[in-house]
Amino acid sequence: MVVLDYNIGESTINGISYINRRTTTVLGEDDIADANELGLAARHMVVWVKDEDAKATPATFILEKDDKIVNVTINAVDGE
Repeated sequence: MVVLDYNIGESTINGISYINRRTTTVLGEDDIADANELGLAARHMVVWVKDEDAKATPATFILEKDDKIVNVTINAVDGE
């Protein structure tokens, strides 16, 4: 597995909607705890991706809160 770290630029991810593959998840305390376990602050969102998927397909998702919508695409670069 590969961990993608995305700093959302807000003070916390709490209450932000994460939209991926037409499924919406509202981020909360459990998601902050996941980031904290990796030594990241509450403003960081972590996404777990299978190794082979990370190399082959960009991770794309939408973050939404109030009137802000951000489309995110993350491309993994093979370091080998």
